[in-house]
Amino acid sequence: MTATERVGLHRYVFDQVENSAHVLLDLTHRDRLLADSLRVVSDTEIEGFRVSTAWAREQHVYFVARFSRPFTEMVKDTLPKAAFLFNLKSGDTLLVKVGISAVDINGARKNLDAELPGWDFEATRLQASEKWETQLAKVDVQGGPKVKRIFYTALYHNSIVPNLFSDVDGRYRGLDQHIHQADHPQYTVFSIWDTYRATHPLYTLLEEARTTDFIHAFLRHHKQGGELPMWELAGNGNLLHDRLQFGFCDRRCLLEGDPRF
Repeated sequence: MTATERVGLHRYVFDQVENSAHVLLDLTHRDRLLADSLRVVSDTEIEGFRVSTAWAREQHVYFVARFSRPFTEMVKDTLPKAAFLFNLKSGDTLLVKVGISAVDINGARKNLDAELPGWDFEATRLQASEKWETQLAKVDVQGGPKVKRIFYTALYHNSIVPNLFSDVDGRYRGLDQHIHQADHPQYTVFSIWDTYRATHPLYTLLEEARTTDFIHAFLRHHKQGGELPMWELAGNGNLLHDRLQFGFCDRRCLLEGDPRF
């Protein structure tokens, strides 16, 4: 697998094909499902969404997926799962690109068309690798392999959040669950209650442009939700405050992790 900012690209090689190769789509995976949809657009394209609840009370994910080869059949049971069958030989390759959006299916399709119009897996992988090389090269650490491995692993973890949350056209889902338009990119996963100590001070040194975007996101959160973000996720408000206020989580679960969330 590889990716652009809003699109994932999969590459499957079927070494052994007995009857028909297939790809399984499971919309029940991960958290508790509230609503879902799956529609076949053509024999190479599908679209749909899932709305779920867990740490985020209401998380929307819309998707458009395209296959590099036509599927011959879709097998779907009563659960929101489906298998897409392909007439392939051993050694054949299947590519799947998936655009996602928190706004709507049209947003997912726009993201897919804008960021990944072609099917060049290696070029996409190289582009992603070069972006990470540029990101991690912002700091030059002197030391042995162990020191560098520890530091750059930590810098990688620091760089994967906050997550880009707006579509290529600038639309995003706000804390009021309405769709808004922004001139600056919208971000999500702001755990400000603990990241203010070291993460955001580091951002001011390494992410000058994005820090400005983060501040604009903070102000939009305040406008839509009445508070600055304390622990915001996927267009849902101060989740930590909610968990503590209603007794869903205490200090021990914050320190040790609670599997319910």
